[in-house]
Amino acid sequence: MTRQPAPARSRFPRAFTLIELLVVMAIIASLAGMLLPTLSRAKDRAWLINDLNNIRQALLAGHMFAGDNDDHLPYPSWG
Repeated sequence: MTRQPAPARSRFPRAFTLIELLVVMAIIASLAGMLLPTLSRAKDRAWLINDLNNIRQALLAGHMFAGDNDDHLPYPSWG
Protein backbone atom coordinates (compact mmCIF):
# COMPACT_ATOMS: atom_id res chain seq x y z
CA MET A 1 0.00 0.00 0.00
CA THR A 2 1.55 3.24 -1.08
CA ARG A 3 1.19 6.32 0.96
CA GLN A 4 -0.27 9.36 -0.77
CA PRO A 5 1.45 12.68 -0.35
CA ALA A 6 -0.12 15.20 2.01
CA PRO A 7 -2.05 17.94 0.20
CA ALA A 8 -0.13 21.14 -0.14
CA ARG A 9 -1.42 23.95 2.01
CA SER A 10 -2.62 26.93 0.12
CA ARG A 11 -0.95 30.26 0.64
CA PHE A 12 -4.20 31.82 1.88
CA PRO A 13 -6.05 30.01 4.68
CA ARG A 14 -9.79 29.55 4.37
CA ALA A 15 -11.43 32.32 6.38
CA PHE A 16 -13.95 35.10 5.98
CA THR A 17 -12.63 38.45 4.94
CA LEU A 18 -13.58 41.68 6.63
CA ILE A 19 -15.62 42.74 3.60
CA GLU A 20 -17.66 39.53 3.70
CA LEU A 21 -18.40 39.96 7.39
CA LEU A 22 -19.41 43.60 6.88
CA VAL A 23 -21.74 42.65 4.02
CA VAL A 24 -23.43 40.00 6.16
CA MET A 25 -23.80 42.45 9.04
CA ALA A 26 -25.32 45.04 6.69
CA ILE A 27 -27.83 42.50 5.39
CA ILE A 28 -28.82 41.48 8.91
CA ALA A 29 -29.18 45.13 9.94
CA SER A 30 -31.42 45.93 6.97
CA LEU A 31 -33.62 42.89 7.68
CA ALA A 32 -33.92 43.90 11.33
CA GLY A 33 -34.80 47.44 10.24
CA MET A 34 -37.66 46.10 8.14
CA LEU A 35 -38.88 43.83 10.93
CA LEU A 36 -38.97 46.34 13.80
CA PRO A 37 -41.91 48.47 12.54
CA THR A 38 -43.96 45.32 12.04
CA LEU A 39 -43.22 44.17 15.58
CA SER A 40 -44.11 47.62 16.90
CA ARG A 41 -47.49 47.54 15.17
CA ALA A 42 -48.16 44.05 16.52
CA LYS A 43 -47.31 45.22 20.04
CA ASP A 44 -49.66 48.21 19.72
CA ARG A 45 -52.41 45.92 18.47
CA ALA A 46 -51.89 43.60 21.46
CA TRP A 47 -52.20 46.55 23.88
CA LEU A 48 -55.43 47.63 22.16
CA ILE A 49 -56.92 44.15 22.39
CA ASN A 50 -55.91 43.93 26.06
CA ASP A 51 -57.54 47.29 26.82
CA LEU A 52 -60.75 46.34 25.01
CA ASN A 53 -60.89 43.07 26.91
CA ASN A 54 -60.50 44.87 30.25
CA ILE A 55 -63.32 47.29 29.36
CA ARG A 56 -65.52 44.37 28.33
CA GLN A 57 -64.84 42.59 31.62
CA ALA A 58 -65.67 45.73 33.66
CA LEU A 59 -68.96 46.21 31.79
CA LEU A 60 -69.82 42.54 32.15
CA ALA A 61 -69.15 42.70 35.91
CA GLY A 62 -71.44 45.75 36.21
CA HIS A 63 -74.15 44.00 34.22
CA MET A 64 -73.91 40.88 36.39
CA PHE A 65 -73.99 43.00 39.57
CA ALA A 66 -77.12 44.77 38.33
CA GLY A 67 -78.73 41.45 37.48
CA ASP A 68 -78.17 40.21 41.03
CA ASN A 69 -79.26 43.45 42.76
CA ASP A 70 -82.65 44.46 41.35
CA ASP A 71 -81.11 46.31 38.38
CA HIS A 72 -79.14 48.67 40.61
CA LEU A 73 -75.61 49.41 39.44
CA PRO A 74 -72.71 49.53 41.92
CA TYR A 75 -72.13 52.88 43.55
CA PRO A 76 -69.25 54.60 41.69
CA SER A 77 -67.04 55.66 44.60
CA TRP A 78 -64.71 54.23 47.19
CA GLY A 79 -66.98 55.06 50.15
